[in-house]
Amino acid sequence: MHDTASFNAQNFWNGFLQYNGTLSPLQKYTQDLKTSTGKDIYNASYQSTNVGSTDGFQILPPTLPYYTHTGEVGGSLIQPIAWSSVPDNYRAQVKISLLKDGDKSVVFEHTFFGNEINNAEINLAYEGATDADKQAIESYGGIHATPAALVNIKPYVLAGYARYDTNNAIKIGDKLILHFDYIQNGIQTYSDEKFSIAGNSEGIAVSLSRVQVDPNLDTNSKILLQGNSALASKYLQHLEETGSTLQKALDYRYNVVFTRAVVTQNRILSEINGTPTTFDFKGLTIDASSAINDWSNRGIYNNHRKDFRLLWGEDASYYEGQIFNDITGLEGISTVKGLQYAYAHPTDYTVYSITKTNENIIDTLTLSDNTKQNMHTAVQAGDTVVTPNKAITDGAWTGILYIELSSDGTGTYAIGEQTQMNGGATKTAVVASAFTDFIDFKTKVVYVVQQLTSQYILQEGDGHTIQCNISNTLRDDIKSNFGWSETYGQPCYKETKQYGNVSHTFIVASNGASFSSNPNKWVTANQVRDVLKADKDKENLGGLSNINLDSSFFFNPIAGTYSWYGHYYGFPQNESLTAYYEPTNNGGKGHIVYGDIL
Repeated sequence: MHDTASFNAQNFWNGFLQYNGTLSPLQKYTQDLKTSTGKDIYNASYQSTNVGSTDGFQILPPTLPYYTHTGEVGGSLIQPIAWSSVPDNYRAQVKISLLKDGDKSVVFEHTFFGNEINNAEINLAYEGATDADKQAIESYGGIHATPAALVNIKPYVLAGYARYDTNNAIKIGDKLILHFDYIQNGIQTYSDEKFSIAGNSEGIAVSLSRVQVDPNLDTNSKILLQGNSALASKYLQHLEETGSTLQKALDYRYNVVFTRAVVTQNRILSEINGTPTTFDFKGLTIDASSAINDWSNRGIYNNHRKDFRLLWGEDASYYEGQIFNDITGLEGISTVKGLQYAYAHPTDYTVYSITKTNENIIDTLTLSDNTKQNMHTAVQAGDTVVTPNKAITDGAWTGILYIELSSDGTGTYAIGEQTQMNGGATKTAVVASAFTDFIDFKTKVVYVVQQLTSQYILQEGDGHTIQCNISNTLRDDIKSNFGWSETYGQPCYKETKQYGNVSHTFIVASNGASFSSNPNKWVTANQVRDVLKADKDKENLGGLSNINLDSSFFFNPIAGTYSWYGHYYGFPQNESLTAYYEPTNNGGKGHIVYGDIL
């Protein structure tokens, strides 16, 4: 279809940056193709496909239809090798590192095998470096509320049900680099990184092939309740769906080598006269990166390469802002969205397309010296830089953004100047609202954004974070008709699940929950934590040692109750477990499940 329309992807790419409608790049591309040809790329009869042939066997053959040969590659003799299990150096691996921004010293480092990390729920979190630090953080209600000078913290990573630790202590608000290395056959073949702040919770999604969609996370509310790694996975899912559609329009193919997205609860450490004060929540950010192999199904291998990379890259950047609109209800900004904003406000901004022929423009821009040097480097390497003349202010967001575009359509859609990586952020101002928990006798803070028909909510506590977007109608119904009080925070979610003949209704708020087994009887999140701590050894029939609930505590929308991940000392290594809360008429009780479930 793309060819029948004589479609010019470069002109479209340039034009979309100046477009101020509501369509995404893919939607606009679809519309323009239909206007030109009268054909819809979602109609299967107009799609290009490449399907391999299959042979049917009534009886499986004794050997596979392959032959082994020896030969030379680059002067090295390649011979068949046999083994009973694949050697580690032949397995795909991903190394995740946290480095100090200044001297690049390692704070955390772990190398995962591909099967351990591919499509796993991954979270980077922090806790007190010592027992005394943990007690201090708990007394203040969480890292976000603890004065930075009082404690040291250390990071840990949760991948699936496994936990990975370090003993390296850092301070709240330290500047870090979150670094990824993809390793094949023992050789690093791809790496990238993003800026990070110590103390910020980050949800990570990694895919080394296809994104595995969780059928249980079928609504925006469930995605938010599951956490930031689910939001990151949703971004990768969109990226894959866009790529699939463009393949069919261009008769093109690609496969993923490595792709990842990181969603961050972004807090910035404020200072007064050089002294750290508050660790203030500024909204959500996303940073994503991909490495692919791509080729054309017709003609030479790179036919339509530039078209595919232009269209896929522009849509990927656009969605780094749009995902917040779609899932959280907050307004988002990304590099593409920010350039659209600049083009729409010509009295405030001038947008330049800079190549070697007009490189001198870079020195006239009102940007940092570091950013201008990066632009000079890109232009001198043959890239085109598209940039506003100064930092963009849109809503509550202010920052630098620009595009470095190579001749084959590959682009770096930079936002922020720390590492020049691709990303997006929320631009809606969040408002802190204090309330009193009359059970814990503490004043707590919930962040609220009131919208026309719904409300975004985020609350962080010691080991417990929840975010949601709830309709104003459901929020008011819960407050009026279900025994709610201020102690339980802002209403978030309500669902009824059917387990066989048993109906289970639960209501989640930012600081507690209510269950149909005990109508209008609420419990706070901290009450549930106390129950699970007290009951964690009661079902220890095997006499296992050191059962620890030391990882994610959250409301599990799949199970319909609170869950708390942990581990116990098994042989040959620590084994995972999950504690579940069962609501009862006398305060509830906890159950331990060993291994991986839900």
